[in-house]
Order: sequence, then C-alpha cells, then structure tokens
Amino acid sequence: DIYVDSAKRKSAASDSATTEEFRSAMQAKLTALFGSRAAACLPRLRVVIIGVGGVGSHCAVALARVGVGHLRLVDFDQVTLSSLNRHASARRCDVGVAKVTAIRDHIARICGSTCTVETKVSLCNQETVEQLVKDVDVVLDCIDNVDTKAALILHCSRKQIPIVVCTGSGARLDALPMLATSLSESKTDPLIRAIRRALRKEASVFDSAVRCVASSEVPTAHLRPLPAAVDEGAVAPAELAVLPKFRVRIMPVYAPLPCAFGAMMAQEAVAFALDVLRAGGVLGDSASPASVAVLPQRLSDKQIGLLIGRFGSTEQQLGLTSDVALSRRDAVAIIERVWDGRHSFAPHASAFEALQLVRWRATRALDRDNVIYVAGAQVKQHVRALRSLLADSAAAAADESAETAALDALWGAAVRTAVDARLQRTAHQLRTMKSTCV
Repeated sequence: DIYVDSAKRKSAASDSATTEEFRSAMQAKLTALFGSRAAACLPRLRVVIIGVGGVGSHCAVALARVGVGHLRLVDFDQVTLSSLNRHASARRCDVGVAKVTAIRDHIARICGSTCTVETKVSLCNQETVEQLVKDVDVVLDCIDNVDTKAALILHCSRKQIPIVVCTGSGARLDALPMLATSLSESKTDPLIRAIRRALRKEASVFDSAVRCVASSEVPTAHLRPLPAAVDEGAVAPAELAVLPKFRVRIMPVYAPLPCAFGAMMAQEAVAFALDVLRAGGVLGDSASPASVAVLPQRLSDKQIGLLIGRFGSTEQQLGLTSDVALSRRDAVAIIERVWDGRHSFAPHASAFEALQLVRWRATRALDRDNVIYVAGAQVKQHVRALRSLLADSAAAAADESAETAALDALWGAAVRTAVDARLQRTAHQLRTMKSTCV
C-alpha cells in the first residue's frame, strides 16, 4: 500500500536523523516565525515547572515542542482516573504512575533527545524550594495549593528568580478572558486573593511585579460538597486530603481551560527568554518577528483606566498643559502598536514588570509618538529629571538639545537614541491624538 510505504519511509528517516537534524526539521516553522537566532537560543533555555497536573502538563508539552532544551518537572502526585479529563499525556495505563514520569515519557516520544527532561517527585515547600529552582532561567508556578504557591513566590522574589504564576483554571468555562498581567493586578481570582493574604506582610513581592497568567472571568461553579460520610461523622475531613493543609473538596474542571492556561504559561516563558536575548543584543534588530509574535502585554479595561489615571498624574507633576487628552484608544495604540506591549528601554526585560505610560519629551507636543512605556520606578525618575530640567531654566522647555543631554545622562545615549528612533519610525503609522478643544 502506497500510504503504508510512505509512512514507513518517513519513520525510517526520522529514526536515522541526528539530533540536530531532527531539531532543525522540528523547528523549521518556528524559525520562519522568530528568526534563526531566536530559535537557536531556545535549546539553551532551562525552565522548571512546579506542578504538572492539567496546566503544567500542557505547558511542558508546549515548551518541548517549541524547542526548549531543558525542562525540570516537579510534582509529588500520581496519575489518577480523574486526571484523564485534563492531563496532557495521561492514559489509562498511566494510572498510578508519577505525573512527572508520565509527561517525561510523553515528551521523549515526541522530541527524542532534543529536550532533556529532569523529573523530581517532590513536594515544593519552604524546605525544598531552593533546590527545586536552582540553576534555571525561569520558574513556572502551576500549583493549586495556597501555602505551596506562597512559599515559591516568596523565595523567587527574594532571590530575584524570574517567575510566572498561574492562577486557578478550575470552575471556569471561557478561555477568552485570559490575560497576562501582574500578580498585584489580578483581582477576580480567589486563589490569588488567598495568596495575597498569605503574603500580606511581604510588600517586596509586589514591588517585584510578579508576572501571572489570569482570567477576568468570575468563577460561577463552586467546590463540590463533602461526601455524606463526613456529614455523618464517619470520616474526618482531613482524612480526604492528599496531604495536610491541601484542599479536601473537588474543584470542577472543564478540560479546555487547563490546556489554554498551560499554553499561555509556555508563551510567557518563551516571551521572557526572547526579551532577555533582545535586551542583551543577541537577537539584533532583525528579530522583529519575535516582538510581534510573542506576547504583547494584554491589559484589562480596568488596568488601562488605571494607566490613564497615572499618566494624568505625571502630566500634572510636570506642570504641562495640553489641548489633547490620552484616551483608551490612544493608550492601547501606544502600548500595542508602538511598544509591542513591552518595556520601552531595551536593557529591561518587560515580561516581569508592571509598566506605566509617561511623556517622553517635555519639549514636544503630547501625542502617541511622544509617550513611553516603562516601570513605575522609572516613571518617577523620568518625571523628576524633566521637572528639574524645566525648573533650571525658563528657556529649557524650548531647548531640545538640553533635554537630549538630560535624557542621555539619565538613561544613557544608547537607550535615548533607540527610543527616539522607535518613536520616529512608528509616528507615520499612528493617528494623532484628538484635541479636547473642540
């Protein structure tokens, strides 16, 4: 049969291919999208995924397919029959097998030796977390237990290890309201609210603007009631928990949602890697597909409203008046079209920072091509420098060369030049802001 013969030939070709040949063929379409330099860097990326249940397993498979070279999978649990409705690789024959083993074997069947998978059958807690996240580039938190999640976030924040936190995918029905945001901005997720309470005294966690994948959908389903045996007193609730202080009741789960959350977690990890590589000059200016194809920062309407409010405050601090106002449409255009949802200054990796809008130059009229997108602390520095410049000389507001010198002193000539060039390059693509003096 011609089809059987063709399949045998393809299988034989796959078996005889070297690791690099296999990797090159597997990444051909990714290379066309990101560019050869970006694709070549991904095999050196080291990612640890804590928790490989529904979300973590889909995340691990996605990263392996993308071409990440080293994955460390951490989970203490085994595959159960209830895992089959959401786990990326679990089969009936895997019931009773460690989840990390099941996903490792699945990735090996897909990628062969192109992805090294390290497994840890371990519980992540205050005693084990340091070893579990040692020598990795980014940590992906796919845990659904509050205490464990809090311990991991706290450790990574203190050690300045990049981390992406996944909020709860259970009790949700719609993947469309998903967004990548900061931990402090996620308001609708009960799990994140519980984590914030657990970390209330650790203000430094939120200062580091921990990145998270969340959903603005308000969960409508609830935990399943406890079995009748508990009500009758025959069984203590704690006896139903997998481990002490773990959830006892069952969380309803709709299979597509863990899959979507896992894919977005993988996307965040790749975005982080490419941002760092671009910041270090590894990718160069030719790697523009990466800035378009990978994760512009998606913001909710509420977050955009807060950005506009903060922008207005900085304008007041500068004492500048304008006949235009920053609208929601302007804010979205600046963030997405001018800056691709990323930090305006190349040396900074934007995937893990809460960013704000601020006027770039006081000597130029306010418009979409005169606004930058930087971290809150940098907004304060920028406003302070512009205010000082305006206060030093009454003529300074009209002296662009003095302002250029001040920006060079604050951010460096390379950053200032890059920002000016980016704003000039995108200016012709943008509509001007509408005047409020109508």
